[in-house]
Amino acid sequence: MFDKDKIKSLEEKLKEWEEKRERKAVEKLGERQGLFETHSQIPVKRLYTPKDIEAFDYERDGGFPGEYPFTRGIYPVGYRSRTWQARQVCGFATPEETNERLKYLIEMGETGVTVVFDLPTNNHAIDSDNPLAEGQVGMNGLPVDTLQDMEDAFDGIDIVKYPVTLIARCPVMLFMLIAVAEKRGIDLSKLRGTSQLDFLTSYVANKQAIFPAPKEAFRYFVDIIEYLARNMPNWNPMAIGGYAHRDSGTDAVQEMAFMLSGAISYTQAFLDRGLRLEEFAPKFTFFMGCHNNFFEEIAKFRATRKLWARIMKERFGAKDPRAMLLRLHVQTDGNTLTAEQALNNIARVAIQSLASLLGGVSSLHSDSYDEAICIPTEESARISLRTQQILLEETGIADTIDPLAGSYFVEWLTRQLEERASKLIEEIDAMGGMPGAIESGWLQQQMDDSVNRYWDAIRKGERTVVGLNKYRIKEEIRVKAFKVDPSYERKQLARLKKVKTERDNEKVKSGLSSIQDAVKKGENIVPPSIEAVKAYATLEEIMNALFGDKVRAYREVIRARHRQIAV
Repeated sequence: MFDKDKIKSLEEKLKEWEEKRERKAVEKLGERQGLFETHSQIPVKRLYTPKDIEAFDYERDGGFPGEYPFTRGIYPVGYRSRTWQARQVCGFATPEETNERLKYLIEMGETGVTVVFDLPTNNHAIDSDNPLAEGQVGMNGLPVDTLQDMEDAFDGIDIVKYPVTLIARCPVMLFMLIAVAEKRGIDLSKLRGTSQLDFLTSYVANKQAIFPAPKEAFRYFVDIIEYLARNMPNWNPMAIGGYAHRDSGTDAVQEMAFMLSGAISYTQAFLDRGLRLEEFAPKFTFFMGCHNNFFEEIAKFRATRKLWARIMKERFGAKDPRAMLLRLHVQTDGNTLTAEQALNNIARVAIQSLASLLGGVSSLHSDSYDEAICIPTEESARISLRTQQILLEETGIADTIDPLAGSYFVEWLTRQLEERASKLIEEIDAMGGMPGAIESGWLQQQMDDSVNRYWDAIRKGERTVVGLNKYRIKEEIRVKAFKVDPSYERKQLARLKKVKTERDNEKVKSGLSSIQDAVKKGENIVPPSIEAVKAYATLEEIMNALFGDKVRAYREVIRARHRQIAV
């Protein structure tokens, strides 16, 4: 891209500048710290010039938006025609409160709805009346036991107009949304949205897998992919996660490598089951976090798009460009927020949101400033949404595509992240992909080392967190914290009991029996599961029908683990 003679001339002038200007300035003024590096420990030089990207080939490494390798974005005109989806995560202790907040966010300008579920629903796939759920019902999200809860949460919300995202690893949540749509008479082909369903991530990042083993779960997810491909072409069945890894302590390179290795493992498993690449790969979506290191995060999104396109084309032989697209939802990183001087979080979230959008993401959730303390209040949720609207409407950042392309530093850093993540993916490949890396304990050790390194640097003052380890003040927590009313758990138990009393138990029994028959015969489990949902079978009853004694035994392991923690 650059003229070799000019690069050589530049190199000579650079040496002269370093000797006459740079060295003397450093000797006279010193520098703020001995080593400058990104969060991924990539050393950062004082200055970047064309010399740093002399091997950069525009068509090979950058290209045009909407064309391979998609470094500059997956859409030909970026945000100029279609802006990103502003999707704020929402999930309260009751379906009614969740419904109220969803409607409020839509009224405030949200363009898609995202629901997060409570720990018993999302992490254990158990009902609220299971002893393991005691004290956790409605904490940190919406509790869902039966279709009645989902119907109430989405009551009056146009689920065709507003794409729905389900932050759930359990497929039964998706079955319940499908049942809601069918009961409303909605053509399933018109339903748009995303279900998370990345069960590999839950084994490591969340340490709360709902399935007994990765290999056991693959079969059911192939069934889901097949069903959705035939009946819901506008639905994205799987949001492959990097966010949970990042929020658990990994750095940017690890987040890229772990997420893409998971996607590689899913792709290979689906191919091994006989699915064609074009049937499922264009339906993948990805979910990453955005941390505080501004340029590294921008470069990360650009590098991840490029790397995924390369993997799909060179490793799996994809020919359809849609199979190479990295459609990316980003959430600003919750673990960067502090309870101390919580209003500082507004600045952090604004900067992370800006980095996400300069990195060209497809949709964005901006955290609320009080999320280090509680579930967001109405005011804090509105401010985080307004942050995105200010960036879109007032700053001009969305007026041109990939505006930081060509920056010597950003292009160099994009290449660094791509190369380092590629090497890590090769290491994971050698262990048998993500299932092998998980089962060997290697992945967990990588994450533990990373999080220890991160917090050690904060404890030693080598990494600054304003208000936490520097610029501290004596303060009272003035944020009006949203608190979950303890009575909500009793109300949810009463709701569940009422549904169980009023439902047709013969229909439930028949529905669950149909699921078990499908499992035994190797038939697709989705249609009988949806019918069981419509009969108001509970989440746990359906999970038991799908996994039988294996999931019950697994819950005993979880129960024993909780007892140990309690002791």
